[in-house]
Order: sequence, then C-alpha cells, then structure tokens
Amino acid sequence: MKTDIEIARETKLNKIEDVAEKLGVPRDEVQNYGRYIAKVPIHLIDKKEMDKHNLILVSAITPNKAGVGKTTVSIGLSLGLNKIGKKAVVALREPSLGPCFGMKGGAAGGGYSQVLPMENINLHFTGDFHAVTSAHNMITALLDNYIYQNRNSCEGLKEVKWKRVLDVNDRSLRNIVSGLGGSANGIPTETGFDITAASEIMAILCLATDIDDLKRRVGNPNIHMVLEYAKATGVVRTLVRGGAKYQQMLVEAFAEHVLGVKANAHRIKSPTLDLSMLRTGFDVQEAFEDGFSMVQLKALTLLSPDSALKIDCTAMQSSQQRSVHELLKEKLPGPLEGQWAVTAAQVNLYYPPEPGRTRPKVVTIEVTSKGRLNLHKFDAKMQAQLEGYLVAVGILQKGQTLSVQEPPLETDVMISSPVLEG
Repeated sequence: MKTDIEIARETKLNKIEDVAEKLGVPRDEVQNYGRYIAKVPIHLIDKKEMDKHNLILVSAITPNKAGVGKTTVSIGLSLGLNKIGKKAVVALREPSLGPCFGMKGGAAGGGYSQVLPMENINLHFTGDFHAVTSAHNMITALLDNYIYQNRNSCEGLKEVKWKRVLDVNDRSLRNIVSGLGGSANGIPTETGFDITAASEIMAILCLATDIDDLKRRVGNPNIHMVLEYAKATGVVRTLVRGGAKYQQMLVEAFAEHVLGVKANAHRIKSPTLDLSMLRTGFDVQEAFEDGFSMVQLKALTLLSPDSALKIDCTAMQSSQQRSVHELLKEKLPGPLEGQWAVTAAQVNLYYPPEPGRTRPKVVTIEVTSKGRLNLHKFDAKMQAQLEGYLVAVGILQKGQTLSVQEPPLETDVMISSPVLEG
C-alpha cells in the first residue's frame, strides 16, 4: 500500500487558475500564492446563490484505528460528488503547525482523499497564521516596553495576563520566565507561549466581516466593565464607560444572574465621593501609619461654577513630586479662590523602595465626583487600606466601602448607597 506522501508525489497538480475557472471564479480575481494556492475575495460570495444550494457539514464520524479522519472523509465526499458530475467544493479549517508534526499528522487528508500541495498547506499556506503571530507578538513587545518604561511611575501596570504566541505546540515554551540577564533585557516575568490559533488577534480575525472591520476591531481599545460587590455592606461599585445608563444595566444584570435578585433602579447609585477638600489641599498626617512616606496630589480636574470651562492639571515629573494644588496656586490662583468644583483627581502614595530597588513604590488612587474609583486594580489587603485612607481624609463616606471589616449601615442610611434588593 502506498503512503500518503507517495500518492501525493505521483499526482499531477492542476494550476490554481484552472481550478478557479472551473468554479466560475474570474482569473483577475485570483490572488496567487505560487502556482497551486490562491485566495479569492470575499465579495464573490453570492448569498442568493448560496440559498439555492446545499451545505453538507461533517461534524463527527465513527472513529477507526487510525483516528477520526473528518478531514479525509470531507475531502473524499467532495471528490465523489465531483466524480458524479456535481460541482462541489470542500471547506476545511486552515491547519495549524501545532498538530502537524504530532501523532495526528497533517490537515490535508490522507490516501487518495488529499488536498495538494500537502507540505505547502501544512507548513505555510497563505501566511495568514504567520501574520497573526507577528501582529500578536508586536503588541506583546509594545506592552512589555510600556511596563518597562513605567515600572516606577504612577502609570505603571500591576499585572498583565498576555502571553506570546507561536504556531508550534512546543511543550517547553508553554511556561517560561522572560526578562532575565539584567535590567536592559526587561523585567523578569513568568509568561509563556500559546499556539497562534488561541491568540486574541486570531479571535478578532475570526469575528471580522472584512478588512475594514478587522482594522476597526484591532484599532479600538477594549471596553472594560468592572463591578465590585460587598455582601457585608451591600455596596455595589462599578467602573463602566458610558455613564449611568450602562452602570444601571450592569448592576441589574449582576443582581439578576449572579445574586438571583432584582435590583431596584431607584436605589442603585454610585458611592458619594466628596472632592471639595482637594480644591484647597488636605492634611494626611494621620494616615502615614499605613506605610507610605509621602502623599502627592498628582492631578486635578476643575469645573467652573457656570460649567462653561473645565481645566485639567497634572504635576509633571520635573515638579519633584510637588502637589498640583501648590503649583496651581503659584501659576493660576484664580480658580482656586472661587467656587470651582473638583470633578476628578489622582493621588500618589509613595511607599519605601522594595528590596533591591532604589525608587519608591508608587500607588495611584484615581477618583471622580461621580463615584469612579480604580481600587479594583489592587489586592484585597491594599484595597481595604486605601478605602480606610479615603474615609480618613473625608473623600469616601463610611458605609460605602467594600471592606468586609466594616459593619453594614442601618436601612435608612443605605438608601443613599448602592443597594440591591431582593
């Protein structure tokens, strides 16, 4: 019995233009990748014509000793239909290099039911897999560079769940440590490689309808929705883009599907945050026992009394960690003397340097007057500490923390807090 490779080598191949012509694809629409492989544009798909024809889906078959063989059966079925005079085309998934050199063999069928040239299809095909690999790893490199450049700043990231990808299922690369060899080579990190088929970019590619849709999906940042709930206090805190409407939708969905209760829309409110003391500065001496050595009011957003003007102010790195409030009084005293409202702020807490480092550890609290807090970025211990700090300086009210140590408030008080009702 001849092997698959012997059968493949003895077979005379038809040029891809001739194959396309038999299927009714114009030659000028064929995008060649060599003599025997090509792409055709998606606009050639005629949905009206599709409705006139039949689709045969081979999802599973009875396995035999050699394996399941869905690909071989699919190819054989298409060849058989063409043999009896039907115009049939088989659609197969694009092969990944992951299983190509394992026990499963390739992804182009076997025996006399093969797609040729087998080696080109299995190893490279049109290069789409390699393009996805390159795009994913470019994003990884940009992300690593951002982490490295901002490792000691308030813009630094705490943790990133993003691996590299490679189109070879290599066990030794699943879990690795990167960034070794000194600071010039990055930050030592536990990471690894997934196969390209599992890439986030591959998922976006599969969802895209055309090239323009692909660019839009890749180019637009993800919209994150964060919801925090404390059973002990009944407090719901959200971080949602789009305002109160989307916040309400998120809380109601959480209440219904996770807690199994209905959320009363009239009692779903963001925590009340008082930023008024930040307009003229604040004293934080009593909070130093939490471990940080210095506090910097890093940024302020001020709104004029008539809501006609908004000012965003951020203390630069060259300010030697001075408060933005102090700088504002020196450079622009007017708004601070009036009834300008503080709508958002960033507060940097500087902790002593970690072992082996010279720069202090910086923790940044971001807060808005509408109840947005970034405390979800920190672990439970740090979050409880920061909540206590915000309560101590008067920004956050008691009863509106997520800390389980805090006893729940009375019912009449909780009406002004975000509450879920059964």
